[in-house]
Amino acid sequence: MRHSKMRHRMRHRWDARFASPGILLAISLFAGPCVQRAIGASMPANSSLAERIVKDSGIDRGLCVVLGCADLPLVLGLSRSGTFLIHVLDTEQQKVEEAQQGILAQGLYGEKLSVQRASLQQLPYADGLVNLLVVAAGAWQRISPSEFARILHPNSVGWVVGGGEAACKASFSKVADVQLVEKGADLMVRKLRPAGMDDWTHSRHGADNNPVSNDQFAGPPFRTQWVSDPKRIGGHTNGRAVIANSRLFFSCPDPLPPLADPNSKAKREFKHGLYALDAFNGLRLWEQHHPAGSDNLGEIVATEEVLYYAGGGKGCQVLDARTGELKATFNPPGVDAADWSYLACADGLVFGATGGKSVMLFALEASSGNLRWKYTGSGPNVEPLCLGDGKLFFQNAENDMVALNAKTGELAWRERLPAAGRRKLLAQIIEIEHAWRNAGDLVFLAAVRQVGDTQAWGGRNGLPLQGCVF
Repeated sequence: MRHSKMRHRMRHRWDARFASPGILLAISLFAGPCVQRAIGASMPANSSLAERIVKDSGIDRGLCVVLGCADLPLVLGLSRSGTFLIHVLDTEQQKVEEAQQGILAQGLYGEKLSVQRASLQQLPYADGLVNLLVVAAGAWQRISPSEFARILHPNSVGWVVGGGEAACKASFSKVADVQLVEKGADLMVRKLRPAGMDDWTHSRHGADNNPVSNDQFAGPPFRTQWVSDPKRIGGHTNGRAVIANSRLFFSCPDPLPPLADPNSKAKREFKHGLYALDAFNGLRLWEQHHPAGSDNLGEIVATEEVLYYAGGGKGCQVLDARTGELKATFNPPGVDAADWSYLACADGLVFGATGGKSVMLFALEASSGNLRWKYTGSGPNVEPLCLGDGKLFFQNAENDMVALNAKTGELAWRERLPAAGRRKLLAQIIEIEHAWRNAGDLVFLAAVRQVGDTQAWGGRNGLPLQGCVF
C-alpha cells in the first residue's frame, strides 16, 4: 500500500511538470517573464481587486495560480498588476473553454496566461512551486486546504476571495505552517518559512568558509523541482551562486538571452550576466548584463533584503534582492572600483579586500557603506580570508597566520607558520577549508597544499593545536 501511494505521488509530480497546456516549464523557465501587453476594452479587468491582492500580499511576480475561472476580469487584472506567469484551473470544461476564448481575444493566451481543466482537490504542481495562489469567489468549497498549502512555497501567499466567512476560516485554520489574515470579506493565507530551512549566502555557504549546509529538509527522495537555463553555472572559479530568502542569485560567463527579447539571435555584446531566479520554481526575477571587457565575474553575497555584488568594475553594488534595483554603491576611499577581490557580510558589516600590488583589507557599515576600519600592514593574501568567532583570519605576505577583531580591525593574534610551510607557501598560499566550534573555542583549519597536510590553530588565541594535523 505504501509503495502504491508513492508511485501515485510520483505520477502526480510528473503530470505537474508536463501535462498543462503551454507547459509551465517550457513557457516560464526558458522564456522568462513575458513583456506585458495592453488589455483591450472588450473585457474590462477587475483591477481594483487584483491591485489590492498584489499590494497586500507583497507579491508582484512569479508563478500565479488562479483556482476557478468564473471571474475572468480578476485574471486579466492580475496580468496587468504584476509580472506573473498565470495558470488558471477549473473543473468545468465549458467554463474553461469560455475563459480560453476570452483570453485569446485579448491576445494574451499562451504568452503569459493559460487555462486548464483539472481537479481542484489534487493540484497538478510540485510542492512549494507557487508564488501567489488566488481562489476565485465561490471556489473555496471545492479545494483542499492542505493541498492549497502544499503548493505554496515559503513566504508565498494564497488569497481566498470571499474567504472571510467563518466556515472558510475554520477550514484553513487546521493547516499547519500558515498565517491567516482577514482582508475584509477575503482571507489571506501566508505560507510560513519552516524552522530548519537554511540559506547559502556566500560562495562557501557562510562567511566562515565552511561549505556545509544546516538545512534539515533537503534530502531523499530526490525529485526534479524545475529545470532552467543555463545548464551549467560554472565552478568555484568561473561561476558564483548563492541563495537567500527563496531567491537564487548567480553570475556566469555564458549569459542567458535578455528578458526583453528572449528569442533574439542577435550577437550579444556582454560577456557575463548576474541573474536572480525564484529558487522554488526557476522563474527569472531580474537580470544584469555586463559589457564586453568586464571579465571579472565578481563576488556575490545574499541577504533576505539585498544582494551585495562586487564585480563589473563598479565597486560593491547593493541591489534590491526582489527587483534588482540599485540601492547604493560602496567603495571606500583609496580603493579602485575594479580591484575588489573578496566580499563577505556578517554582524552588520561588509568586508572587502583589494588584490594586485596594493593590498588592503577593510570593513564597511552595511547600512551606510561608511568605512569602519582598514588594514594595510604587510597586506593579506586575500584568497584564504575567513570570518568566525568575531575575528577575520588570513595569511599575510610574511607567511603569518593573522586574526583581526572583525569589529575594530585590531590585531587579535599572529602566529608564524611552520618552517616547512613557509618554504612551500612562497608560491602557493594556503586555502582555508573550514572552521567549526570545539570545546567552546573556534578551531581554525588551514590546508598547506604543497605540504599535503592540514594544521589547526585555536581561534581564540592562535596557538597551534598539538597533534591536530590531518
